[in-house]
Amino acid sequence: MLNQMDKDSIVSFFKSLAPEYPDKFDIMIDDGCHIYGATICLFESAIQYLRPNGIYIIEDMPDKYFSSYKDFFKKYIDRGDIEIEYKNMANKTGDSYNNLIIIRKLGK
Repeated sequence: MLNQMDKDSIVSFFKSLAPEYPDKFDIMIDDGCHIYGATICLFESAIQYLRPNGIYIIEDMPDKYFSSYKDFFKKYIDRGDIEIEYKNMANKTGDSYNNLIIIRKLGK
């Protein structure tokens, strides 16, 4: 278990997995508390445990946060660390909270 708002808790969680899962992960899905600050804290702390070309998904993201996420991830995109796709699922489901951010980690 981890506290999505506490970087030390997140790092401890991943370190506790190391004996059973010594390699980095190919995919991570953030199905956490869906609060912008917590989602950012989890991403910044967990991305180091994702393999290059791995996929990181943030789900159930509200429409109102699209621009905040785009502003936040811009630095990672500009550095060539990630590619990102924003999926507005509200058009398909009618639920403005049912969106996805799909991130592919670049690099070696």
